[in-house]
Amino acid sequence: MSAVFDDAMARFAPELPLAVGFSGGADSTALLAACARRWPGQVLAVHVHHGLQAAADDFERHCADLCRRLGVPARYVSGYLRNDDPELHVGRTSHSWAEAWVPGLEWVGFDPANDISPRGDSLRVAVGLDYRDAAPVSGRRVGFGDARMTAEASVTLVDP
Repeated sequence: MSAVFDDAMARFAPELPLAVGFSGGADSTALLAACARRWPGQVLAVHVHHGLQAAADDFERHCADLCRRLGVPARYVSGYLRNDDPELHVGRTSHSWAEAWVPGLEWVGFDPANDISPRGDSLRVAVGLDYRDAAPVSGRRVGFGDARMTAEASVTLVDP
């Protein structure tokens, strides 16, 4: 890192734990890495879906992977979001989002596709390190002939 960056980090004295906005780009990656190295176990990453390039959707997995390598707890979640809310970009198919461990709040979801934090009206089907770990359905078919699998789910908020 440059001397200017190192000097800025040396003078940076935030209140801990520290949340770093993380898009997956070079600048936010450098900042997250430097903070995680300086304050191990005290840094949280919040994935920022900026939409500035076509690959922005692919950064969710990159961000979760890098967070884990830096010791920032993160995981990949597959499941379903409420699909009676017209503001959410989901249908009756599975959806995925990232979660990070936030001391005092436990696992907090970050859904860059909808720019929300999934709440209690989301349904987790599986959690893991990446899609392969948290695939809603996995396996293989053995045999001859055509096969087709379909799945449909509905998640609706119900007053208690």
